Amino acid sequence: PPAECVRRLSSSSPPGSAAPPPRQIYSPVPMKIESEVPKANYLALAAEPAKREKRAVGVEGDESGGPMSSAIVSIFTPARIIWMFVVINLLNYVDRGVIPGAPVQFQSFIHETLQVPHSVESTYLGILQSVFIATFSVAVVAAGNLVHKYPPFVVMGVGLGIWCVAVFLSGLAKPLGSFWVLIFGRALSGVGEASFQCIAPAFIEDFAPSGQKVLWLGIFFSSITVGTAGGYAFSAVVSTSSWGWASAFWIEGFAMVLCAFLVVFLSIIRCRLC
Repeated sequence: PPAECVRRLSSSSPPGSAAPPPRQIYSPVPMKIESEVPKANYLALAAEPAKREKRAVGVEGDESGGPMSSAIVSIFTPARIIWMFVVINLLNYVDRGVIPGAPVQFQSFIHETLQVPHSVESTYLGILQSVFIATFSVAVVAAGNLVHKYPPFVVMGVGLGIWCVAVFLSGLAKPLGSFWVLIFGRALSGVGEASFQCIAPAFIEDFAPSGQKVLWLGIFFSSITVGTAGGYAFSAVVSTSSWGWASAFWIEGFAMVLCAFLVVFLSIIRCRLC
């Protein structure tokens, strides 16, 4: 048969020539990974370079960084960090729903502060929303570049800190009677939110439990619709109460301060482990 002829021709060699070396057959054997820590722990992975360096120079001692570091690593598991991200995302979208949830109150504020006709109040109301989207669109690209130069949690912590300052400024706009303070606060909140929205989905993709990545991403993205709807209702209730719409910004700002503190704390701990 033709296949047999090909086999014989390929196996034959000229007289007096050395036999060809045996052909190397590739075997897809998985490579060993140096790290002994499973990928499921974000903070523990940070300690691996230091551990390998200690083993290379023969330094004895506690490689985990002490009992405090071990306790922190065990507390801040990927699942708990992701749940924190869900809460942060929820607050982000509650904030986005504050102005659309109370259009009458914000139009009245625009009329009182800018002294514009009622016919153009909606134009300025639209500017408030548009300036947020514009700054967010630019800042999210910048944040995506910064995470390649700085630790992601540092970038995220700075962004959430900016976001907290932005919503407090938005709340101060009412007692100050300044539309321009409000519009600056909305623009700044887009900058602050960008780093989180850029980093959180990638973290979930990398560190969510194996086989459950899509589930965790679904939980994370469900907070978009829940937060937006909740923001409309929250703003409508608070804005029509004696507290006023400024309190809506202050309440969500104080709620975010704790989350921002935890993100900054995680970035510090990870840098120390490195």
